[in-house]
Amino acid sequence: MSRVDYFSWPKMSLSVSNLKLDRNNPRIPPNIPTRTTKEILEYLIKNQEVKDIADKIVHKGFIPHEPIYVTKEKDSYVVLEGNRRVSALKCLLDPLLSPSSQHRYFQRLHNLMSGNPIEKIDVIVAPSREEAEDVLFELHTERKKEWSRLQKNAFIARAAVQEGETIEQIAERFNVNVTDIQAAVTEHYLSSYLIELDLPSDIEEKALSEKFHISTLGRIVGNSTFLEFVGMRIEGTTLKTDIPTFKFNSLLKKIVTDIIEKKINSRVLNDKEAISSYIEKISTLLPETGENITPVSFSLYKGNSPPVPTPQPKKTRSKTEMLIPKGKIYETGNIKLDILINEGQKIQAGKYMYSSAFLLRTILEMTILRIFESQGKLEICLNDRQRTHNLSQNIKSLTNRPQWFQNQAHLNDLLSFIAKDSPRWVSLETLNRYVHGEFTIPDKEMLTAIWLIIEPLVLMCNKECN
Repeated sequence: MSRVDYFSWPKMSLSVSNLKLDRNNPRIPPNIPTRTTKEILEYLIKNQEVKDIADKIVHKGFIPHEPIYVTKEKDSYVVLEGNRRVSALKCLLDPLLSPSSQHRYFQRLHNLMSGNPIEKIDVIVAPSREEAEDVLFELHTERKKEWSRLQKNAFIARAAVQEGETIEQIAERFNVNVTDIQAAVTEHYLSSYLIELDLPSDIEEKALSEKFHISTLGRIVGNSTFLEFVGMRIEGTTLKTDIPTFKFNSLLKKIVTDIIEKKINSRVLNDKEAISSYIEKISTLLPETGENITPVSFSLYKGNSPPVPTPQPKKTRSKTEMLIPKGKIYETGNIKLDILINEGQKIQAGKYMYSSAFLLRTILEMTILRIFESQGKLEICLNDRQRTHNLSQNIKSLTNRPQWFQNQAHLNDLLSFIAKDSPRWVSLETLNRYVHGEFTIPDKEMLTAIWLIIEPLVLMCNKECN
Protein backbone atom coordinates (compact mmCIF):
# COMPACT_ATOMS: atom_id res chain seq x y z
CA MET A 1 0.00 0.00 0.00
CA SER A 2 1.42 3.40 -1.03
CA ARG A 3 2.46 5.87 1.62
CA VAL A 4 0.18 8.92 1.95
CA ASP A 5 1.84 12.34 1.75
CA TYR A 6 -0.14 14.11 4.47
CA PHE A 7 2.08 17.19 4.21
CA SER A 8 0.63 17.86 0.76
CA TRP A 9 -2.87 18.36 2.15
CA PRO A 10 -3.69 22.09 2.01
CA LYS A 11 -4.23 24.21 5.10
CA MET A 12 -6.95 26.85 5.10
CA SER A 13 -8.56 29.35 7.47
CA LEU A 14 -12.33 28.83 7.35
CA SER A 15 -15.35 30.41 9.00
CA VAL A 16 -16.64 28.44 11.99
CA SER A 17 -20.23 29.30 11.07
CA ASN A 18 -19.85 27.86 7.57
CA LEU A 19 -18.28 24.56 8.62
CA LYS A 20 -20.68 21.61 8.51
CA LEU A 21 -20.71 19.06 11.32
CA ASP A 22 -20.39 15.44 10.22
CA ARG A 23 -23.74 13.63 9.99
CA ASN A 24 -21.81 10.32 9.93
CA ASN A 25 -19.85 11.03 13.10
CA PRO A 26 -19.17 7.63 14.75
CA ARG A 27 -19.76 9.24 18.16
CA ILE A 28 -23.46 9.57 17.28
CA PRO A 29 -25.57 6.37 17.45
CA PRO A 30 -27.47 5.47 14.26
CA ASN A 31 -30.89 6.00 15.87
CA ILE A 32 -30.17 9.67 16.64
CA PRO A 33 -31.44 12.21 14.04
CA THR A 34 -28.64 14.17 12.36
CA ARG A 35 -30.40 16.04 9.58
CA THR A 36 -29.68 19.49 10.99
CA THR A 37 -26.85 21.20 12.84
CA LYS A 38 -29.10 21.65 15.88
CA GLU A 39 -29.86 17.93 16.06
CA ILE A 40 -26.15 17.06 15.90
CA LEU A 41 -25.31 19.69 18.50
CA GLU A 42 -28.05 18.46 20.82
CA TYR A 43 -26.52 14.99 21.04
CA LEU A 44 -22.89 16.09 21.23
CA ILE A 45 -23.57 18.68 23.94
CA LYS A 46 -25.47 16.20 26.10
CA ASN A 47 -23.17 13.24 25.64
CA GLN A 48 -19.72 14.28 24.44
CA GLU A 49 -18.39 16.94 26.87
CA VAL A 50 -18.87 19.89 24.50
CA LYS A 51 -19.72 22.17 27.45
CA ASP A 52 -16.38 21.41 29.10
CA ILE A 53 -14.55 22.11 25.85
CA ALA A 54 -16.37 25.44 25.46
CA ASP A 55 -15.49 26.42 29.03
CA LYS A 56 -11.79 25.65 28.43
CA ILE A 57 -11.80 27.67 25.20
CA VAL A 58 -13.20 30.69 27.05
CA HIS A 59 -10.83 30.52 30.02
CA LYS A 60 -7.67 29.06 28.45
CA GLY A 61 -8.02 29.89 24.78
CA PHE A 62 -8.42 27.72 21.69
CA ILE A 63 -5.26 25.62 21.76
CA PRO A 64 -4.45 24.15 18.31
CA HIS A 65 -2.86 21.05 19.85
CA GLU A 66 -4.50 18.74 17.32
CA PRO A 67 -5.42 19.62 13.72
CA ILE A 68 -9.01 19.87 12.61
CA TYR A 69 -9.56 17.86 9.45
CA VAL A 70 -12.26 18.69 6.91
CA THR A 71 -13.13 17.57 3.40
CA LYS A 72 -15.16 19.28 0.72
CA GLU A 73 -18.46 17.59 -0.09
CA LYS A 74 -20.56 19.37 -2.71
CA ASP A 75 -20.25 23.06 -1.83
CA SER A 76 -19.49 22.68 1.88
CA TYR A 77 -16.53 21.81 4.08
CA VAL A 78 -17.50 18.95 6.41
CA VAL A 79 -15.64 18.42 9.69
CA LEU A 80 -14.21 14.90 9.87
CA GLU A 81 -12.02 15.35 12.94
CA GLY A 82 -12.72 17.98 15.59
CA ASN A 83 -16.52 17.94 15.62
CA ARG A 84 -16.67 18.49 19.38
CA ARG A 85 -14.33 21.49 19.24
CA VAL A 86 -16.17 23.01 16.28
CA SER A 87 -19.49 22.39 18.07
CA ALA A 88 -18.21 24.32 21.09
CA LEU A 89 -17.06 27.20 18.88
CA LYS A 90 -20.39 27.32 17.04
CA CYS A 91 -22.34 27.58 20.30
CA LEU A 92 -19.98 30.24 21.64
CA LEU A 93 -20.69 32.32 18.54
CA ASP A 94 -24.43 31.61 18.59
CA PRO A 95 -25.79 30.24 21.91
CA LEU A 96 -29.22 29.69 20.31
CA LEU A 97 -27.77 26.75 18.38
CA SER A 98 -27.53 24.82 21.66
CA PRO A 99 -30.50 22.93 23.19
CA SER A 100 -32.91 25.29 24.93
CA SER A 101 -31.89 23.99 28.36
CA GLN A 102 -28.29 25.08 27.65
CA HIS A 103 -28.97 28.56 26.18
CA ARG A 104 -28.14 30.35 29.44
CA TYR A 105 -24.90 28.41 29.91
CA PHE A 106 -23.57 29.21 26.45
CA GLN A 107 -24.88 32.79 26.58
CA ARG A 108 -22.80 33.36 29.71
CA LEU A 109 -19.69 32.01 27.98
CA HIS A 110 -20.52 34.00 24.86
CA ASN A 111 -20.63 37.20 26.90
CA LEU A 112 -17.20 36.44 28.36
CA MET A 113 -15.78 36.14 24.83
CA SER A 114 -17.70 39.02 23.28
CA GLY A 115 -14.57 41.14 22.92
CA ASN A 116 -12.55 38.43 21.21
CA PRO A 117 -14.79 35.93 19.36
CA ILE A 118 -13.22 33.07 17.41
CA GLU A 119 -14.84 33.33 13.99
CA LYS A 120 -12.21 31.55 11.88
CA ILE A 121 -10.00 28.53 12.53
CA ASP A 122 -7.20 26.78 10.68
CA VAL A 123 -8.08 23.41 9.20
CA ILE A 124 -6.41 20.73 7.10
CA VAL A 125 -8.37 19.78 3.98
CA ALA A 126 -8.32 16.05 3.21
CA PRO A 127 -8.75 15.07 -0.45
CA SER A 128 -11.68 12.81 0.48
CA ARG A 129 -13.44 11.21 3.42
CA GLU A 130 -11.84 7.85 2.62
CA GLU A 131 -8.30 9.24 2.61
CA ALA A 132 -8.91 10.86 6.00
CA GLU A 133 -10.04 7.58 7.59
CA ASP A 134 -6.48 6.44 8.31
CA VAL A 135 -5.92 9.61 10.34
CA LEU A 136 -9.21 9.22 12.22
CA PHE A 137 -8.53 5.58 13.01
CA GLU A 138 -5.12 6.38 14.49
CA LEU A 139 -6.44 9.32 16.52
CA HIS A 140 -9.36 7.52 18.06
CA THR A 141 -7.89 4.10 18.72
CA GLU A 142 -4.51 5.19 19.98
CA ARG A 143 -4.96 8.65 21.50
CA LYS A 144 -6.34 10.01 24.76
CA LYS A 145 -9.97 10.52 23.66
CA GLU A 146 -10.70 7.15 22.14
CA TRP A 147 -13.96 6.21 20.52
CA SER A 148 -15.98 3.70 22.48
CA ARG A 149 -15.97 0.14 21.21
CA LEU A 150 -19.39 0.68 19.58
CA GLN A 151 -18.21 3.87 17.90
CA LYS A 152 -15.06 2.20 16.56
CA ASN A 153 -17.09 -0.77 15.31
CA ALA A 154 -19.48 1.56 13.47
CA PHE A 155 -16.58 3.38 11.83
CA ILE A 156 -14.96 0.16 10.61
CA ALA A 157 -18.24 -1.39 9.43
CA ARG A 158 -19.13 1.75 7.49
CA ALA A 159 -15.75 1.67 5.77
CA ALA A 160 -16.24 -1.99 4.89
CA VAL A 161 -19.76 -1.69 3.54
CA GLN A 162 -20.02 1.77 2.03
CA GLU A 163 -16.60 1.72 0.38
CA GLY A 164 -16.82 -1.90 -0.75
CA GLU A 165 -13.58 -3.02 0.89
CA THR A 166 -12.95 -6.53 2.14
CA ILE A 167 -12.03 -7.30 5.74
CA GLU A 168 -8.48 -8.02 4.58
CA GLN A 169 -8.20 -4.69 2.74
CA ILE A 170 -9.36 -2.72 5.77
CA ALA A 171 -6.98 -4.61 8.04
CA GLU A 172 -4.09 -3.73 5.72
CA ARG A 173 -5.12 -0.08 5.41
CA PHE A 174 -5.45 0.42 9.19
CA ASN A 175 -2.54 -1.93 10.00
CA VAL A 176 -4.73 -4.05 12.28
CA ASN A 177 -5.17 -7.83 12.57
CA VAL A 178 -7.82 -9.31 10.30
CA THR A 179 -9.45 -11.02 13.29
CA ASP A 180 -9.87 -7.66 15.05
CA ILE A 181 -11.57 -6.14 12.00
CA GLN A 182 -13.80 -9.21 11.62
CA ALA A 183 -14.80 -8.96 15.29
CA ALA A 184 -15.56 -5.23 14.97
CA VAL A 185 -17.81 -5.73 11.94
CA THR A 186 -19.59 -8.69 13.55
CA GLU A 187 -20.20 -6.79 16.80
CA HIS A 188 -21.58 -3.81 14.86
CA TYR A 189 -24.03 -6.03 12.96
CA LEU A 190 -25.13 -7.77 16.15
CA SER A 191 -25.62 -4.50 18.05
CA SER A 192 -27.89 -3.37 15.21
CA TYR A 193 -29.69 -6.74 15.18
CA LEU A 194 -30.65 -6.56 18.86
CA ILE A 195 -33.90 -4.74 18.06
CA GLU A 196 -35.05 -7.89 16.23
CA LEU A 197 -35.10 -9.85 19.49
CA ASP A 198 -38.23 -8.24 20.97
CA LEU A 199 -36.55 -7.80 24.33
CA PRO A 200 -38.55 -6.28 27.21
CA SER A 201 -38.32 -2.51 26.89
CA ASP A 202 -36.10 -2.07 29.98
CA ILE A 203 -33.67 -4.75 28.79
CA GLU A 204 -33.72 -3.39 25.23
CA GLU A 205 -32.90 0.12 26.43
CA LYS A 206 -29.81 -1.17 28.25
CA ALA A 207 -28.79 -3.39 25.34
CA LEU A 208 -28.87 -0.45 22.91
CA SER A 209 -26.90 1.88 25.18
CA GLU A 210 -23.16 2.45 24.92
CA LYS A 211 -22.74 0.96 28.41
CA PHE A 212 -23.75 -2.50 27.18
CA HIS A 213 -20.80 -4.92 27.31
CA ILE A 214 -20.67 -5.63 23.58
CA SER A 215 -17.17 -7.06 24.02
CA THR A 216 -18.58 -9.89 26.16
CA LEU A 217 -21.16 -10.64 23.49
CA GLY A 218 -18.41 -10.51 20.87
CA ARG A 219 -16.28 -13.07 22.72
CA ILE A 220 -19.23 -15.46 22.96
CA VAL A 221 -20.35 -15.25 19.32
CA GLY A 222 -16.73 -15.52 18.18
CA ASN A 223 -16.30 -18.83 20.01
CA SER A 224 -15.91 -21.85 17.72
CA THR A 225 -18.71 -23.74 19.51
CA PHE A 226 -21.14 -20.88 18.85
CA LEU A 227 -20.08 -20.50 15.21
CA GLU A 228 -20.37 -24.23 14.53
CA PHE A 229 -23.80 -24.43 16.17
CA VAL A 230 -25.24 -21.29 14.56
CA GLY A 231 -23.36 -21.09 11.27
CA MET A 232 -23.21 -17.31 11.59
CA ARG A 233 -21.29 -15.28 9.01
CA ILE A 234 -21.42 -12.02 7.09
CA GLU A 235 -21.85 -12.31 3.33
CA GLY A 236 -21.42 -8.99 1.58
CA THR A 237 -23.63 -6.66 3.62
CA THR A 238 -25.84 -9.37 5.12
CA LEU A 239 -25.67 -11.24 8.43
CA LYS A 240 -26.66 -14.88 7.88
CA THR A 241 -27.08 -18.07 9.91
CA ASP A 242 -27.69 -21.74 9.20
CA ILE A 243 -30.14 -22.26 12.07
CA PRO A 244 -33.73 -20.90 11.94
CA THR A 245 -34.34 -17.30 12.91
CA PHE A 246 -36.54 -18.22 15.89
CA LYS A 247 -33.79 -20.38 17.37
CA PHE A 248 -31.02 -17.81 16.75
CA ASN A 249 -33.15 -15.05 18.28
CA SER A 250 -33.88 -17.16 21.36
CA LEU A 251 -30.19 -17.93 21.79
CA LEU A 252 -29.07 -14.32 21.36
CA LYS A 253 -31.88 -13.06 23.60
CA LYS A 254 -30.72 -15.38 26.39
CA ILE A 255 -27.09 -14.26 26.06
CA VAL A 256 -27.94 -10.55 26.02
CA THR A 257 -30.28 -10.88 29.00
CA ASP A 258 -27.66 -12.81 30.98
CA ILE A 259 -25.08 -10.09 30.26
CA ILE A 260 -27.41 -7.28 31.36
CA GLU A 261 -28.54 -9.15 34.46
CA LYS A 262 -24.84 -9.79 35.25
CA LYS A 263 -25.22 -13.56 35.27
CA ILE A 264 -22.22 -13.75 32.95
CA ASN A 265 -19.21 -11.51 32.36
CA SER A 266 -15.57 -11.73 31.32
CA ARG A 267 -14.60 -13.11 34.74
CA VAL A 268 -17.17 -15.92 34.66
CA LEU A 269 -16.44 -16.78 31.02
CA ASN A 270 -12.69 -16.32 31.29
CA ASP A 271 -11.53 -18.87 28.70
CA LYS A 272 -12.69 -20.76 25.61
CA GLU A 273 -13.73 -23.82 27.60
CA ALA A 274 -15.98 -21.77 29.90
CA ILE A 275 -17.62 -20.06 26.92
CA SER A 276 -18.14 -23.37 25.11
CA SER A 277 -19.68 -24.90 28.23
CA TYR A 278 -22.04 -21.93 28.58
CA ILE A 279 -23.14 -22.17 24.94
CA GLU A 280 -23.73 -25.91 25.19
CA LYS A 281 -25.80 -25.40 28.34
CA ILE A 282 -28.12 -22.68 27.01
CA SER A 283 -28.48 -24.36 23.59
CA THR A 284 -30.38 -27.19 25.31
CA LEU A 285 -32.96 -24.65 26.50
CA LEU A 286 -33.91 -23.42 23.04
CA PRO A 287 -37.43 -24.03 21.69
CA GLU A 288 -37.85 -26.72 19.05
CA THR A 289 -40.47 -24.81 17.07
CA GLY A 290 -41.16 -21.16 16.33
CA GLU A 291 -42.79 -18.73 13.94
CA ASN A 292 -39.85 -17.93 11.66
CA ILE A 293 -38.19 -21.16 10.55
CA THR A 294 -36.03 -19.57 7.84
CA PRO A 295 -32.37 -18.78 8.58
CA VAL A 296 -31.41 -15.22 9.46
CA SER A 297 -30.72 -12.88 6.54
CA PHE A 298 -30.26 -9.42 8.06
CA SER A 299 -29.02 -6.55 5.90
CA LEU A 300 -27.76 -3.57 7.84
CA TYR A 301 -27.34 -1.18 4.92
CA LYS A 302 -30.16 -1.17 2.41
CA GLY A 303 -28.80 1.54 0.14
CA ASN A 304 -28.63 5.29 0.31
CA SER A 305 -31.40 6.31 -2.07
CA PRO A 306 -33.04 9.61 -1.15
CA PRO A 307 -36.18 9.37 0.96
CA VAL A 308 -39.53 9.66 -0.72
CA PRO A 309 -41.11 13.04 0.10
CA THR A 310 -43.75 12.94 2.80
CA PRO A 311 -47.16 12.90 1.10
CA GLN A 312 -49.19 16.03 1.70
CA PRO A 313 -52.86 15.82 2.69
CA LYS A 314 -55.20 15.79 -0.27
CA LYS A 315 -57.09 18.96 -0.85
CA THR A 316 -60.77 18.71 -0.13
CA ARG A 317 -63.65 20.51 -1.70
CA SER A 318 -64.84 21.66 1.68
CA LYS A 319 -64.28 25.34 2.29
CA THR A 320 -63.82 24.71 6.00
CA GLU A 321 -60.43 23.36 7.10
CA MET A 322 -60.67 20.54 9.63
CA LEU A 323 -58.30 19.38 12.37
CA ILE A 324 -57.84 16.15 10.39
CA PRO A 325 -58.46 16.76 6.67
CA LYS A 326 -61.50 15.14 5.14
CA GLY A 327 -61.33 13.04 2.00
CA LYS A 328 -59.71 9.92 3.43
CA ILE A 329 -61.19 6.91 5.16
CA TYR A 330 -58.80 5.44 7.70
CA GLU A 331 -59.21 1.74 8.51
CA THR A 332 -56.62 0.89 11.12
CA GLY A 333 -58.10 -2.37 12.35
CA ASN A 334 -59.09 -0.72 15.65
CA ILE A 335 -62.68 0.53 15.65
CA LYS A 336 -62.18 2.99 18.53
CA LEU A 337 -59.15 4.51 16.81
CA ASP A 338 -61.06 4.83 13.52
CA ILE A 339 -63.90 6.60 15.35
CA LEU A 340 -61.52 9.07 17.02
CA ILE A 341 -59.90 9.92 13.68
CA ASN A 342 -63.33 10.41 12.17
CA GLU A 343 -64.22 12.76 15.04
CA GLY A 344 -61.09 14.76 14.25
CA GLN A 345 -62.37 15.16 10.70
CA LYS A 346 -65.47 16.86 12.11
CA ILE A 347 -63.64 19.40 14.30
CA GLN A 348 -62.91 22.70 12.62
CA ALA A 349 -59.22 23.61 12.65
CA GLY A 350 -58.56 26.54 14.95
CA LYS A 351 -61.43 25.77 17.33
CA TYR A 352 -61.58 23.80 20.58
CA MET A 353 -57.80 23.94 20.90
CA TYR A 354 -57.36 22.02 24.15
CA SER A 355 -59.85 19.35 23.07
CA SER A 356 -58.01 19.04 19.77
CA ALA A 357 -54.67 18.61 21.53
CA PHE A 358 -56.14 15.92 23.81
CA LEU A 359 -57.67 14.15 20.80
CA LEU A 360 -54.45 14.15 18.77
CA ARG A 361 -52.42 12.83 21.70
CA THR A 362 -54.95 10.03 22.26
CA ILE A 363 -54.88 9.14 18.56
CA LEU A 364 -51.08 9.09 18.66
CA GLU A 365 -51.00 6.79 21.68
CA MET A 366 -53.58 4.37 20.25
CA THR A 367 -51.84 4.36 16.87
CA ILE A 368 -48.51 3.35 18.40
CA LEU A 369 -50.20 0.47 20.23
CA ARG A 370 -52.00 -0.58 17.05
CA ILE A 371 -48.74 -0.69 15.08
CA PHE A 372 -47.18 -3.05 17.64
CA GLU A 373 -50.39 -5.11 17.72
CA SER A 374 -50.41 -5.46 13.93
CA GLN A 375 -46.82 -6.73 14.12
CA GLY A 376 -47.75 -9.22 16.85
CA LYS A 377 -45.54 -7.39 19.37
CA LEU A 378 -48.04 -5.62 21.62
CA GLU A 379 -46.45 -7.08 24.76
CA ILE A 380 -43.45 -4.77 24.24
CA CYS A 381 -45.72 -1.81 25.06
CA LEU A 382 -47.04 -3.35 28.28
CA ASN A 383 -45.61 -3.68 31.77
CA ASP A 384 -45.90 -6.68 34.08
CA ARG A 385 -49.41 -5.59 35.09
CA GLN A 386 -50.47 -5.41 31.43
CA ARG A 387 -50.70 -1.64 31.53
CA THR A 388 -49.17 0.43 28.78
CA HIS A 389 -45.81 2.10 29.22
CA ASN A 390 -45.77 5.87 28.91
CA LEU A 391 -46.14 7.27 25.42
CA SER A 392 -42.55 8.46 25.01
CA GLN A 393 -41.21 5.02 25.95
CA ASN A 394 -43.47 3.27 23.44
CA ILE A 395 -42.55 5.71 20.68
CA LYS A 396 -38.88 5.11 21.49
CA SER A 397 -39.46 1.36 21.16
CA LEU A 398 -41.04 2.00 17.75
CA THR A 399 -38.12 4.10 16.52
CA ASN A 400 -35.80 1.28 17.58
CA ARG A 401 -37.41 -0.76 14.77
CA PRO A 402 -36.50 1.13 11.60
CA GLN A 403 -37.34 -1.90 9.45
CA TRP A 404 -41.04 -1.25 10.12
CA PHE A 405 -40.81 2.11 8.33
CA GLN A 406 -41.10 2.05 4.55
CA ASN A 407 -40.09 5.71 4.41
CA GLN A 408 -36.94 6.79 6.27
CA ALA A 409 -38.21 10.39 6.32
CA HIS A 410 -41.11 9.36 8.57
CA LEU A 411 -38.71 7.70 11.02
CA ASN A 412 -36.49 10.80 11.07
CA ASP A 413 -39.51 13.03 11.70
CA LEU A 414 -40.58 10.84 14.62
CA LEU A 415 -37.07 10.82 16.11
CA SER A 416 -37.00 14.61 16.00
CA PHE A 417 -40.52 14.75 17.46
CA ILE A 418 -39.54 12.80 20.62
CA ALA A 419 -36.03 14.24 21.06
CA LYS A 420 -35.54 15.94 24.43
CA ASP A 421 -34.95 19.68 24.07
CA SER A 422 -35.91 19.26 20.42
CA PRO A 423 -34.89 22.28 18.33
CA ARG A 424 -38.09 21.86 16.35
CA TRP A 425 -41.10 23.94 17.26
CA VAL A 426 -43.34 20.85 17.24
CA SER A 427 -42.43 18.05 19.64
CA LEU A 428 -43.96 15.49 21.98
CA GLU A 429 -42.78 17.54 24.95
CA THR A 430 -44.65 20.57 23.64
CA LEU A 431 -47.80 18.52 22.99
CA ASN A 432 -47.68 17.07 26.50
CA ARG A 433 -47.36 20.53 28.02
CA TYR A 434 -50.29 21.81 26.01
CA VAL A 435 -52.40 18.86 27.15
CA HIS A 436 -51.43 19.48 30.78
CA GLY A 437 -52.08 23.22 30.53
CA GLU A 438 -48.44 24.24 31.05
CA PHE A 439 -48.38 26.43 27.94
CA THR A 440 -50.81 28.91 26.47
CA ILE A 441 -53.51 27.63 24.14
CA PRO A 442 -52.01 25.72 21.18
CA ASP A 443 -52.46 27.34 17.80
CA LYS A 444 -53.86 25.97 14.57
CA GLU A 445 -50.48 25.58 12.85
CA MET A 446 -49.07 23.58 15.76
CA LEU A 447 -51.96 21.10 15.74
CA THR A 448 -51.81 20.76 11.96
CA ALA A 449 -48.08 19.99 12.17
CA ILE A 450 -48.72 17.34 14.85
CA TRP A 451 -51.24 15.58 12.61
CA LEU A 452 -48.65 15.49 9.82
CA ILE A 453 -46.41 13.57 12.24
CA ILE A 454 -49.22 11.19 13.23
CA GLU A 455 -50.74 10.42 9.81
CA PRO A 456 -47.83 8.31 8.45
CA LEU A 457 -48.06 6.22 11.63
CA VAL A 458 -51.79 5.71 11.07
CA LEU A 459 -50.98 4.48 7.56
CA MET A 460 -48.56 1.93 9.04
CA CYS A 461 -51.42 0.15 10.79
CA ASN A 462 -52.73 -3.18 9.63
CA LYS A 463 -55.29 -2.04 7.04
CA GLU A 464 -54.30 0.42 4.34
CA CYS A 465 -55.99 3.79 3.90
CA ASN A 466 -58.42 3.95 1.00
